[in-house]
Amino acid sequence: MAFDSGVLFEREQQLRQIEEAFDRAAAGSGELCVVGGGAGLGKSGLLDAAELSAGGRGFLVLRARGSHAERELHLGLLGRLFASGIGRLGTGERQRLLAEVPALQDLLDVAHRPGAEDVSERSHAFHALLSRLIPPGAGRPVLLVVDDAHWADPSSLRWLVALAERVDQLPVVLLTAVCAGAGSTDADLLEDLLFSCSRELKLTPLETGSAAAALGRALGAAPHPAFTAAAMTATGGNPLLLTALAARLAELRTVPDAEAARILPDLAVESLARSAHVRLRRVSPHALTVLHALAVLDTAATVERVAAITGLDPDTVRQISRNTERLALTVPAHPAAPRIAHPLLATAVLQEIPTAELQALHRRAARLLRAEGADDADVAGHLLHCAALAEPWVSPLLLEVARRALAGGDVETSIHCLRRALAEPLADGQRAGVLVELAEAIARTDPPGAARSLAEAVRLAPETAARAAASSGLSELLALCGYGVGEPTSHTAASTLDWATTALAALHDGSPADLVAARAEQALTSSPTTPAEVIAHLYAARALCGLGRLAQALARCESALATTRRWRHRPLLAFALATRSQIHHRAGRLREAAADGRAGLEPLADCAPDRATGLSALALAALVGALVDLGEYEAADAELEQAGCARSAPPGYPGALLLFARGRLRTAAGYPKDGAADLLACGDRLTACGDGPLAVAAWRSELALALAALDRPELAQRYLAEEVELARSQRIPDRLGGALRAQAVLAGPGALAAAEESVAQLRSSEARFELARALVEQGRLLRQAQHLRPARQALRGALELAQECGSGDLVEQARSELAAANGRLRQSRRGGIDGLTGSQLRVARLAAQGSTNREIAQALFVELRTVELHLTNTYRKLGIAGRDELRPALRESGPTAIQRPA
Repeated sequence: MAFDSGVLFEREQQLRQIEEAFDRAAAGSGELCVVGGGAGLGKSGLLDAAELSAGGRGFLVLRARGSHAERELHLGLLGRLFASGIGRLGTGERQRLLAEVPALQDLLDVAHRPGAEDVSERSHAFHALLSRLIPPGAGRPVLLVVDDAHWADPSSLRWLVALAERVDQLPVVLLTAVCAGAGSTDADLLEDLLFSCSRELKLTPLETGSAAAALGRALGAAPHPAFTAAAMTATGGNPLLLTALAARLAELRTVPDAEAARILPDLAVESLARSAHVRLRRVSPHALTVLHALAVLDTAATVERVAAITGLDPDTVRQISRNTERLALTVPAHPAAPRIAHPLLATAVLQEIPTAELQALHRRAARLLRAEGADDADVAGHLLHCAALAEPWVSPLLLEVARRALAGGDVETSIHCLRRALAEPLADGQRAGVLVELAEAIARTDPPGAARSLAEAVRLAPETAARAAASSGLSELLALCGYGVGEPTSHTAASTLDWATTALAALHDGSPADLVAARAEQALTSSPTTPAEVIAHLYAARALCGLGRLAQALARCESALATTRRWRHRPLLAFALATRSQIHHRAGRLREAAADGRAGLEPLADCAPDRATGLSALALAALVGALVDLGEYEAADAELEQAGCARSAPPGYPGALLLFARGRLRTAAGYPKDGAADLLACGDRLTACGDGPLAVAAWRSELALALAALDRPELAQRYLAEEVELARSQRIPDRLGGALRAQAVLAGPGALAAAEESVAQLRSSEARFELARALVEQGRLLRQAQHLRPARQALRGALELAQECGSGDLVEQARSELAAANGRLRQSRRGGIDGLTGSQLRVARLAAQGSTNREIAQALFVELRTVELHLTNTYRKLGIAGRDELRPALRESGPTAIQRPA
């Protein structure tokens, strides 16, 4: 049938489904249809349209609404339901029915309250009555419409459940509406009813187009898109609220243009407040006071609590609540807990409460809930909205809630509670401690702000603040971010951070590998549970990476990464991603390294104003280094330009790594003079730390290659000799292999021997890309010596590894040399992973690990829709049907873990 879509908005699909149920019922097989959704979404309007449609089809319609006020009236809803249907019968049929069922009037009497022993008998009588309303062969199906079924009295609800279990055998449609989140007179019975439904029709807020059409009809002009968007923001697309807002806008003769869109949110709240005031005048002089208390208490509201914070009698509150429920201002969550009907109405009520009254209500609510033993978080929610109480229990409670919130990843709540705690009277030492905790929380999203908070703590109590900042890892984190405060303080003796720091120091001092590894392992006794332990794990991972123990390093890094994602700690997430990028790069996982380097910059976009300092520089160096080996020189240069690092370099260790990456880029791109200058500057910074930085950046061998391009072979050989000697003494296979490969590139009488030793060293390492480079060099030298068969063998291995690593330049070198050695090219075994962007690869790997789309969006700080688009494109590129096939597809397309080559 036709219906007014302006009234039903976007409910055409749901109405069609109900009409399909009508078709089945007319054929003798009924259904239970449940309409669900929040308040004001149009459930009653859909029931109205369904009733009209059923009447046009010849159905007998019985309709009633559940009432919380009648929850104790046994079978009260059924009495009203059948009375409505019998009232629609013709006079003759009604008289016949009265004659056949002499006790009909008593059965329908809603004022009658049968005892428990009588309920079963009367329930059977209602089933019999329904059968009489659908006599065999009459061809008249029946529609039973129950609005607000969640408030049906339990006896009636039990009867509806029994009907639902056999409705498929009757020409009956049972159509019910249930309000989401409104509670129930009997939750178990309601669940049984919902479980029996064959059609669940969930109503959602309006789409923009329907909202625009409704506003256009009310205001007599098509609204500007900005106006419609503002109306959608204000009402959430709720049809009831949108209708109320449109009525107020029409009353004000508002022109729905872009200018009016700016004031529309205030008009929305004001229209609801006016509407509420008009309705409240009919209730009681105390009705507004009760509504204020309900808005303040929110989900903690009960009749007794409202009475306690307003000073009203509980019976008065109870009566007002019943009256406001009838006016659709409140809904009963359960018998003792009224609620304001819609969040926007609650907002309107809160905004109109005078500040002094609002603070007083929150203050009383906080004290009341604490006295009742409520959860500390509920008490803190009220403390945040009132001035200092100067009572000894307040600060400890706020601190405990702040710590719990931070541990759960709720940084915003933690910061609010800590700042509120600072409003209470505190001694300098206590205040400094709270300021340090505040700095720890702020550091997750705003390192400069954390540095300011810590500086204030140091000013108040230098020793206390320094000790707390050191033990929590805050000072180390701020130093990593480039925002150190004051002199560094030593860590707690034998702490995990202390062991990790000494492991890195030993690496930089050139200490034996076993000593470095032992100290790193001391920092990894358990999973990280604090920021200090996360930093320790990442320092240890970097130390292990420096030793070439990449699988161990990756495992430790993944543990820290999982923790930082759960916390949503932006700086530590950036540090973990930059560290993993370094590990992937050294292992030859070039695309993954580039993806992690780029991902490491994203969390810092809003919280680190300078991309050329601290963690930003570390992530940028990792990204540029990976892009160089992928052959994406223009992309690498663009990243440096965007960060302001194309012609200058940040200070300190991160700057040294960035100089190394930029020097390699310039040499590879054909600017060896600029490359050599950067690499020399990098070497000057790193050698200030000792000989150990060879494990971090092989700057001498890269410098030698640049010098050779500048026709300075003697100087190049001198730097290479130094690096070979250092690599042999430190026993790091991939660094020694890399230095020997560079010696082979520079030619000379021992070039082939150097290349073969380079390959031998690298085969015992986990550095697959470096092995591919060495194999290309070995193959080239073997070809030149006319050893073609071993040359082809080396070059085929190089080509396969270069393809696996994703390096276009190295693939071309290997192919060229293989062709020169008369070798046939084999088809690449690489899959569609090469076609994935860095963002798509990051999303795909998280999805393959079991993360939901929402968890991925939170972890990567992107919109949910962005994740969905990335996954859709990933499935297409990999040629798979969906998420279940991701893990095998990624595994087949490339290694998912660092593996030692055979």
